[in-house]
Amino acid sequence: MLEAIGMIEAKDKFISQLSAGMRQKITIARGLILDRPIVYYDEPSVSLDVQSAGKLRSLIKTDAEQHKRTAIIASHNVMDLSICDRIVFLWKGKIIAIGNINELKKPFSGMEIIEIICLKQDRFLQIDKLKGVERIVYGDSNGSRDGARDIQNIKIIYRKNDFSLNQLINSLIDKGVLVQSIKPVDFSLQEMYEYYLEHKGGQDHAA
Repeated sequence: MLEAIGMIEAKDKFISQLSAGMRQKITIARGLILDRPIVYYDEPSVSLDVQSAGKLRSLIKTDAEQHKRTAIIASHNVMDLSICDRIVFLWKGKIIAIGNINELKKPFSGMEIIEIICLKQDRFLQIDKLKGVERIVYGDSNGSRDGARDIQNIKIIYRKNDFSLNQLINSLIDKGVLVQSIKPVDFSLQEMYEYYLEHKGGQDHAA
């Protein structure tokens, strides 16, 4: 089990000597060793680096499949939920959506997403005024792309039968936006959650 969670090098250490991420791995391993039909994971990737979190998710999924047990994952990290067969979205203790990925995607039928990576803008681009655009999500790249800290991520959710890519490109050119890339992306669990939160979570949800 220590090998499976990448902890062989720490086999002779006391718990007090382990980092927060290592202690998290031990907690997960302890739950697996108990060999129960249902295993509950609470924020399984917390305190873990990206690589370790990915390996842990793979371990959870493989263990559930091989031992025919149910894994229940509660997490704010949507990547943890990506391995689940069914997902429940909660808001203030209320179920606002439940289903597999395809079922949760149903409200987005006829819609697609374009992701734009560009230099950070001092103002909103007002591309939400373009025909067919349903929603704009502005975000930052957190300086992860080639060490640049002035790069912005913009996602455009649009109705594919009404939207014109040429119109978008012309609008970006007119506004002098320096674009690094434009590409289609799939709907993430985060976008799905935000949709259900907006439509079923009440008026006082976080934007």
